[in-house]
Amino acid sequence: MTCSGVIKNQPLASAARAIACKLEDGRELLLNGNNLVESIGSRRIVGVERHVYFLLDGRLVGIARLEDGRKVPFKGEALLERVRGEGVVSGSVDSLLPDDAVNGRIMLEDGREFYFFWYEDEAYLPFPY
Repeated sequence: MTCSGVIKNQPLASAARAIACKLEDGRELLLNGNNLVESIGSRRIVGVERHVYFLLDGRLVGIARLEDGRKVPFKGEALLERVRGEGVVSGSVDSLLPDDAVNGRIMLEDGREFYFFWYEDEAYLPFPY
């Protein structure tokens, strides 16, 4: 395993830092403290995008690459794989709000693209972009 420097640390977040590590099998995962992040929830991930945020409680937020090729937002141990009953195929995380709400963009299976607002356990699609 080869690891590089800090990916991203939010100024208001905890002192934790995430390190990108390239594994022998080609996956690029996060090392968060002493923990290698190989899955989110019950889903195995094959990589993460390098733009990663920390919530105030130390959980990570970013984009996870899944085995089926999709790149979906994650927040702690939750993946944003479905919204309004439709599958998410790709996304980006644009910012965090002070209450740990996540803002970003997603593309659904039918090709439509939306901004999303993810607060606590619920994701909202206010309008398409």
